[in-house]
Amino acid sequence: MGSDARMATRPRAEAPRRAVVVGGSSGIGAAIADRLEADGHAVVRMQRTHVENSRCVPFDLRWDLDLIRRAFDLAEIMLSGIDWLVLAGGTAAYQHAAHGQKDIGRWQEVAEETIQTNLLGPVYCVEAAAPIMRREPDEEPSRILAIGSTIPRQPPADLAFYAASKSGAETAMRALARRWVKRGVWISTLATGWVRTPMTKDIVEEKAAKILRAVALHRMAEVEEVAEAACLALRMPYCVGDTLTISGGL
Repeated sequence: MGSDARMATRPRAEAPRRAVVVGGSSGIGAAIADRLEADGHAVVRMQRTHVENSRCVPFDLRWDLDLIRRAFDLAEIMLSGIDWLVLAGGTAAYQHAAHGQKDIGRWQEVAEETIQTNLLGPVYCVEAAAPIMRREPDEEPSRILAIGSTIPRQPPADLAFYAASKSGAETAMRALARRWVKRGVWISTLATGWVRTPMTKDIVEEKAAKILRAVALHRMAEVEEVAEAACLALRMPYCVGDTLTISGGL
């Protein structure tokens, strides 16, 4: 690759971007959206609930592709384009809520919601957003960052659906990256270990203690630390289809 090509893919220092954060109302997504806004970027949050003093688009990862496309069309209008997309929404419905019950309907409900939210929803988002985010060869590429998980490496017994959905999403993003890089859209994944969020607050103390014994830093990550890593990942050179990891030594 010549020097001209390298310069074309180099991020422009201090240039504000137009960013969409899916799942920006709480947890990791909110921390990333807050950090991007603090850094001077224009941000639209796509989420189920409204956030005060923020630009929001009503959104649900369980929607069908047509509704998701309409939501991204609205976000594009609000921002006059999209440079960055962060896919931070998700669910970790604990399967023990369905284990040991005679109600097989609840078990199936958990399975379908988890797969739809964590796997199909993010894939639909790429399908809807990537055409909007296309760039010419001489332009700086746009970026899509999916927030993944290290759970699939050693999945707990009660998180089979979650582990499968996150593993599938990571694989899908790797494949989609190979497709969209030719159109100036770079896709990657940031896999996190255990993070202190509303989604993990229900973990009982004895389970949390067991988890933290396996983490080199002996603590969960704070959402602000993940947001810092996400901002770095959005600017990472030579990163297409790759999975970056922040786990504290898990």
